[in-house]
Amino acid sequence: MPYEIIEHTADIGLKVWGKDLQFLFIDAAEGFFNLVTDLDALRRSDPGPYHEVEMNFQEDNAEDLLMHWLQELLFAFSVRHSVLVEYHFATLTPMILRLKAQAIRFDPSRHVSRHEIKAVTHHRFHLIKIRIGWEAEVIFDI
Repeated sequence: MPYEIIEHTADIGLKVWGKDLQFLFIDAAEGFFNLVTDLDALRRSDPGPYHEVEMNFQEDNAEDLLMHWLQELLFAFSVRHSVLVEYHFATLTPMILRLKAQAIRFDPSRHVSRHEIKAVTHHRFHLIKIRIGWEAEVIFDI
């Protein structure tokens, strides 16, 4: 499994691995959305049509870029009720992210609700390059 759920007092987190940044960012997104809903059930229950979500931003380093990514996913879910299900990166470097994704509208009357994530925290947050790719850890305030 490309990510592991971390139990934490009054919070929940993810430890994520990827052979490159693209895999890590997608796996972090999949882990995030699986914390808030049952992603597989959502995909099965809602085969389309999807709506497009576009994201473009730049940071000083890969760690800040990942933090921004997770904050954008939280915004997409909390404010726009969007669950990203297909990812098409035009650019993903340690400092730049340009993406067009396909998303499903989350409907709590039809889709499973798991955790209400309030914030992406800096507590224990890290992204490091390892021998076989990248590793990240993030704790979410629930």
